[in-house]
Amino acid sequence: MSLKLSFCIIVKNESRNLNRCLNSVKDLVDEIIFIDTGSTDNSIDIARSFGAKIFKFTWINDFSKAKNFALEKASGDWILFLDADEELSASSSQQLRPLIESGNADAYRLIVRNLQPMEDLVPFIDTRITRLFKKSPEYMYEGMIHEQITPSITRNGGKCEDSEILVIHYGYLFKETQSGNSRAQRNLKLLQLALNEIPDDAYLLFQMGSTYKSLRQKEEALHYFHQSLQYSASLSAETLELLYMKLAQIYLSNHDDEKTMHFAKLCLSINPNNIPALYAHALTEYSVKKYQEAYNSFEKLLSLPVLSDEDRQYISQAMEMIKESF
Repeated sequence: MSLKLSFCIIVKNESRNLNRCLNSVKDLVDEIIFIDTGSTDNSIDIARSFGAKIFKFTWINDFSKAKNFALEKASGDWILFLDADEELSASSSQQLRPLIESGNADAYRLIVRNLQPMEDLVPFIDTRITRLFKKSPEYMYEGMIHEQITPSITRNGGKCEDSEILVIHYGYLFKETQSGNSRAQRNLKLLQLALNEIPDDAYLLFQMGSTYKSLRQKEEALHYFHQSLQYSASLSAETLELLYMKLAQIYLSNHDDEKTMHFAKLCLSINPNNIPALYAHALTEYSVKKYQEAYNSFEKLLSLPVLSDEDRQYISQAMEMIKESF
C-alpha cells in the first residue's frame, strides 16, 4: 500500500506566489494542508482552486506553533513543507515518492536554492533544510522564528539524511519590495523577542545578522554575525558555513581583501564547493594581484555542474582577462 504524503504550507497574503508553489506539488501529494494566518488578498481562493484543506490559525508571533498546527491537521504518513515563495523543481518531481517509499530514513534534508539579486554577485546560494519527514507525534517544530524540526527528530532517535531533491526559493529576489521589507522587519521583532530569552543563542544571532544583511544594513549584520561567532561551537557545520560565507560577502562589498579572504577560506574549509565563497576568494585574489590563484579559483567554479550558461560565460571572460595579467 502506497504511503500517503501531506503537503503543508503556512500562508498570509501570498497570492503573488501561490500558483507557482501549489502547481509544483499538486500532482505529487495526497492532500494540501493550507494554514491561513490572516490573508486579506485572494490567497484562500487560490488554495481552494487546488482542492486544499483550509484552516484558519490566529497568528501569535510563533512560526513553530503555526507549523505544528498544520502537522495536527495532516493525515499523511509523510509531510512535505514548503514556503509560499518556493517551488519544488520539476527535475525533482520523480524523486519524491521513491524516497519516502525506500524506508532508508525518517527525514530528508532538501536542497533549498535561494536565488540571489544581481548585486550579490552570485546567482544562488544552496542550503540543506529538513522539509520532508515522517509524521510522528514526537516530531515537532521548535523556535518561534527560523523554526527547526531536525532537533526533535534526532532527539527521538529518527534518522535524517541528505537528498538531492531541489526546492527553488524566490523570496530574496523581492526583498527590496515593500512586502519583502515588511517581512524582514517582522522577523527582526520576533528574533529580538527570542534573543531576549536566550541572548547567547548563536543560531538566533546568525539569523539576526542574516536579516540585517537582507536589508542591506551591513554594520548591523556584521555586529550580529560576529556575536554569533563568539558562540559558534553550538552551530551546525551547515550554519557555520553560511556564517563564514556571509561574512566574506559583506567584507568583499566593503573592499576589505584581508577579511574577505579569511572568511572565504574558513567557509571553503567546510565546503570546498561553496559557490559564493569561491567567487569571493577568486575576486579577492585578483584584487591583490595573485593572478594564478584567481585563475585556479575561477577554473574550479567553472567545473561545478550547477552553474548556468550565463555564469559560465562570465567566468570564462574573467579567466581570459586574468590571463592577460600573467
